[in-house]
Amino acid sequence: MWKIFNTKSQQNESQVRSSIEARMSSNTECPIYRVLSNDILYLLTKFSVKKNQGFPKECYSGDMTLFELGCYLYFLVDFWHFRNGKKEYRDEVVNYLMDDFIKAFSIILDPKYANVILQNRVDVYSKFTNKNSFMEDSLCYLEELILRTGNNRPPAQIDNNNFGAITLGVTETFPVRISIQEFLARFIPLMYGRLKEFYKSIEEDE
Repeated sequence: MWKIFNTKSQQNESQVRSSIEARMSSNTECPIYRVLSNDILYLLTKFSVKKNQGFPKECYSGDMTLFELGCYLYFLVDFWHFRNGKKEYRDEVVNYLMDDFIKAFSIILDPKYANVILQNRVDVYSKFTNKNSFMEDSLCYLEELILRTGNNRPPAQIDNNNFGAITLGVTETFPVRISIQEFLARFIPLMYGRLKEFYKSIEEDE
């Protein structure tokens, strides 16, 4: 039986968000890898479900929602390295970023369990990368998985061959889905831009 939680708290508000935001105060003093990691984690904290869109009955502001969204972001970081000819850096950079992501959530999720879920999500999303509809298909999974984190429910491994949709009404799901799409449209370009800046600085130092 997996140990899931590292703390007894399962509040809807995010302990991890506060911890990540506290990191940023010392960002300029960090090694370059840590600065990149902090920047990506900070982008993750910007996710929210807007109340003016008809805030759902369930809360999607907790650590479990951020963790599920983070799994998708770090998969995209990994995939970015393949698409942009950075495969030789993948083991060192991507592994560092993913390890730090797990560490950031260790205050709420047991690291061993979090690693299992992260690897499961990477495996699931990877199956769409050869399709022209990659973003559309993977987004469908992401939206469903985030809906499952309502009220800070912990993530679970999934089998994409037996993955049913959330059976909630439009009023419940629409604000969440729109918030995810708006977040990705705004912050994925910023994340990719930060990766480009990171590699530019490395190349200048070589």
